[in-house]
Amino acid sequence: MSRLDFQKDPICEKTRKLVEDEFDRKRAEGKLSRVHDMDHVIAVSNFTGITARALMNGQGFDDFTYERAAILAAVAGNLHDYHREAKETEPHGPKGAEFFMKHTGNLNMSPLESTSVEHAILHHEMSIPELSEEFGSPIGVRQEMLPAVIAFALKTGDGILEASGYRVLERRAFFVGKERMLHGDLSNVFEYPNESDLAVIGESLRRLYGKLPIDSYPDWIKGYGEWLHSIQYKFLQGLLTYRDMTESEAAEYMERRGFPKFEGVKDKVAAQKHLYGKHFDKNDYPVLAANIEQIMCLGEDKDELAEASYQLVKNIAQAETPEDGIDVYGNFTPIGNPFAQDFYNGMSGYREGSYKFIADFETDVTEAVRRISGN
Repeated sequence: MSRLDFQKDPICEKTRKLVEDEFDRKRAEGKLSRVHDMDHVIAVSNFTGITARALMNGQGFDDFTYERAAILAAVAGNLHDYHREAKETEPHGPKGAEFFMKHTGNLNMSPLESTSVEHAILHHEMSIPELSEEFGSPIGVRQEMLPAVIAFALKTGDGILEASGYRVLERRAFFVGKERMLHGDLSNVFEYPNESDLAVIGESLRRLYGKLPIDSYPDWIKGYGEWLHSIQYKFLQGLLTYRDMTESEAAEYMERRGFPKFEGVKDKVAAQKHLYGKHFDKNDYPVLAANIEQIMCLGEDKDELAEASYQLVKNIAQAETPEDGIDVYGNFTPIGNPFAQDFYNGMSGYREGSYKFIADFETDVTEAVRRISGN
């Protein structure tokens, strides 16, 4: 039995077809965001469904109830970006919710189910604190908790997993290491493709030393979120090693080169030293702190990490699409390099919804929910 069997339900298949047809039209008109194409929708739908199932299963709901929640959440994942375009002047959630409600008559949903999916799509652009205020917690057995479960499941699939971990590696390599260097604000800062890795270092420092997203994560996803976040530090350390820089030296270099929106980053790096210091307290961030410590104790293995990180940027930044770059990376990465294999397995596993990637995620979230809910 596949962990993604809920995607075979007729309402999942129907809503996915609706999105495919709409995206074909937008693509032909040049209105489709390459960051939010069908690969994004499929991944979000997969992990939104898995999250909803884990939230319900972890609280002791029966098989039918948590499998039904997975189906409904997957529908929300399918349709959440239905009205998103490459260039937007207003939120796309309201239009997506309106579109969904026009098609619920023949989707065989109860009023509560329809409302739950509608509200999740409507509010999916909210921050996690805003979602908490709007829906309350998805944990705690009570009547009509489905809206909170679907809303937080969609935020997890569309926000948490898309904004960190392996997904960020490919997006940053392609959109920073290529598109922004060829057509955007980095075109006069770095030379493409010889300095694509430097551009990715600059963006990584800017992002990692900005607001820490984990601080807003609910307890049931925080441990997994810390692990995802640590992957970015492993990748960054590899690139820094390739360029023979510390994070402070890299920050000074980026400021001299005029990296965009880099104001204040150099001072933050000097003060906090995420990699070369002890910034993350083990009591507050046990998973992240332990993983960073492990990264910094690699010794001679750092050379393999450096090669794996650099080749990732090189292959993806020079490809026509991120998918093509991942394939090239998988085919030509040095055999026996464990870091390269990990990066490749993580990027492709997330995209494809591989059994292992999904199983690890679902197990982690389900167990965390059980601990919190007392089940």
